[in-house]
Amino acid sequence: MAGDRDSSTIITTVTITAAALIASYLLYKAIRKSSRKLIGTVKELYVYPIKSCAGIQVDGANCWIDGFKWDRRWIVIDEANDFLTLRSQPTLALVQPSIEDNQLKLTAPDMPPISIPLNLKGNETTEIKLWKTNVTGMDCGKEIGEWFSKFLNKPNCRLLFKADELPNRYIKDDPVWGIDGQADDQCAFADLTAYHLAFTASLDVLNSKTSHPISMRNFRPNIIVESEEPHVEDQFKYYYIDNVIFRKVKDCERCLLTTVDPDTGVKDKQLEPISVMRSYRQPKDPRQKKSPLFGINTAIDQLGPVAIGSTVYAA
Repeated sequence: MAGDRDSSTIITTVTITAAALIASYLLYKAIRKSSRKLIGTVKELYVYPIKSCAGIQVDGANCWIDGFKWDRRWIVIDEANDFLTLRSQPTLALVQPSIEDNQLKLTAPDMPPISIPLNLKGNETTEIKLWKTNVTGMDCGKEIGEWFSKFLNKPNCRLLFKADELPNRYIKDDPVWGIDGQADDQCAFADLTAYHLAFTASLDVLNSKTSHPISMRNFRPNIIVESEEPHVEDQFKYYYIDNVIFRKVKDCERCLLTTVDPDTGVKDKQLEPISVMRSYRQPKDPRQKKSPLFGINTAIDQLGPVAIGSTVYAA
């Protein structure tokens, strides 16, 4: 009988403890949810299949651990295995991808359209250095490499694909920003994080200072938030869109890439918007040196779908 009483006491204690933990967790969630501030709605969504090439506007997308599906899954490299971006090859902005019939289709001025399969298998792989970390991509073949070589007037270009079976890049492995990431934060060929958010009110402030209007496309965000408060992103770490939770890893420091007109592939002669942003958006983090800030680099804590028109909260 004593044993039965002991077992009953243990079961009761475990049940009470479990109930208390659940209650505490639900209270924590309720408090955290009540502290959220409505900051806007989703205005536009973009997928950029090839790093530094034009984006594809979508009405909705599923958010995965390493980004929107097909986002920055391809990258152009040169004969030295150095990756190419708008910084050195501004006409990459004129390469327009589309995804149809299980193929990645590309068009560009004065070039014939070209297509490659979405899912390559068994092709040769190449390891490259992408900023501070290494990543391996699968060669997409001679024909597409020659296509980019001709368009860029640069010999021996190749297009690499980050296939699912190849490892992603992890923020924790970055010697500069790794301390700000969590163990599972990862991406394919994005600079650091899987998602980039930008806010319309911040762009409005910028355009009140520039000599000509700057498009949000200059900044290449995945998610454009229609907002009212300029630089509201300075105040918050977490961003909630429907059931999806994004976590800010860092403010996004901007470079000369943003001076490339996405419609012409030409750098601005006055280096706007960078030259203007330097006057009022200087970073406080010494790791960002003197690069002005616009938008945020985020990882994802809770997966799910997002869509145009969804409300955006922050905390």
